[in-house]
Amino acid sequence: MQGKQTNVTKVMLEKLLKHGLSPIIFAIALAIGLIAVNYVVAVKTPSFDVTKNKTNTLSKQTINLLNDINFEVKIKAFYASQSQRRIGIILDKYTEGRDNITYELIDPIRNPVIAENYDVKYPRTIIFEAGTRKTRINPPASRNQPHGEREITIALYRLLTDESRTAYFTIGHGELSITNSKSNGLTIIKERLEEQNYLVETVNLLEEGKVPDDCTILIVAGPTITFLEEEEAMIKNYLDHEGSIILMVNPGVETKLERLAASYGLVFGNDYIYETSNKMTTMRGGPFCPLCEAGDATDITSSLENQFFMLPYVRSVNTVYSPQGLTHMNLITSSEDSWAETDMESVRKLQTGEKPFRDEGEKKGPIPVGVVTEREFNLPDSLATRDNNTFQVRSAFIGNANFISNEIVGGFPANLNLFLNTVNWITRNERIIDITPHARVFTPVELRQSEKSMLNWLTLVIFPSSLLTVGLIIWYRRR
Repeated sequence: MQGKQTNVTKVMLEKLLKHGLSPIIFAIALAIGLIAVNYVVAVKTPSFDVTKNKTNTLSKQTINLLNDINFEVKIKAFYASQSQRRIGIILDKYTEGRDNITYELIDPIRNPVIAENYDVKYPRTIIFEAGTRKTRINPPASRNQPHGEREITIALYRLLTDESRTAYFTIGHGELSITNSKSNGLTIIKERLEEQNYLVETVNLLEEGKVPDDCTILIVAGPTITFLEEEEAMIKNYLDHEGSIILMVNPGVETKLERLAASYGLVFGNDYIYETSNKMTTMRGGPFCPLCEAGDATDITSSLENQFFMLPYVRSVNTVYSPQGLTHMNLITSSEDSWAETDMESVRKLQTGEKPFRDEGEKKGPIPVGVVTEREFNLPDSLATRDNNTFQVRSAFIGNANFISNEIVGGFPANLNLFLNTVNWITRNERIIDITPHARVFTPVELRQSEKSMLNWLTLVIFPSSLLTVGLIIWYRRR
């Protein structure tokens, strides 16, 4: 007898509609609900900064600057697509609640014509436009270092001011070069100074015959060849007529500018700093590369709190007396575990494994390796008042120049900020120094030994054993 044929497809559809449709509808509804909730939370709900130091909030100085901008600003951030989200989050803070500031994210690889129109050669370049005025931020020195609040705010500040300053770097004596893009060059320093509205030039004193009249600050970066007496006289004349200088001289080098430092009451030590603390050295540099810290409290380092500065092979800078009308402040010092090694041949000996030993006469740390000065001059009669008839001209003297080379500042941003702050302090561009984002603070959780032991037992024994026991019970019951 032939049985009745069953329509398998029909039966399956009936069962699916009867038993499976409700879960499917519920899953779809749940997915739509989750998407809606996430959209409202991410897009429509205001964000709150719950970090201890408000690191996700613009600083007070930046907000004050934004309130001063009463004109339209267009920001074009040339970032590759995969890097746009991070810079977009930062720029959102600048445009939030402000109709006059807008930004656009542009991939220079996908939009080469636009990039060429703005002379953008590399990704991570930002252009700022305000009418006919333009300024820019070049790519960060380090590939892992994104643009942050400080760089963006300084770029906006440049749109507010027409004031420019000129920094001249001396050449002709083996100094570090602002045109050298290799590891021992200063192209990063040049770019960052230009971003802060400085005109950066070089000067050959013998060819020029004097320090240029428009020089705001003269920078001597690690000469290896002695200056001639005529050049020394030119610099002295410039300084005696209210000029400012940053003089950076490496250990073991005689420049003929030591007499200029002596006129400020300073002596470059015939030594180098030897650091014995592993915490204050780097694996790469060792004892010849001390990590230094801020000395006296100054406006230069107040925004660089709790930061260390890497100074490879640095000499001491000692204050021997204070000329009338001149004050000194220690900019940076070595640690208390260092000393000033006077045997210059010990550098070569250390390479063969022979470590130097501190002699009785060698100065123990902390030792100043950078000093800033304020020199008093009389105001012109037209500006002098009964209460104020003098003004101070600032300078800096540092026992190393390599700390601002491309190689160092590219991997050690604290050095870059230290030098830029020093230049801005000397040229009285303090408003840029004040632009300091909220610092990220490392706040570790300190556990007692008993708590550490309990945590180990919980994670390594109790929790795994509990899961294993529950699994065995379920397996046994189902068996």
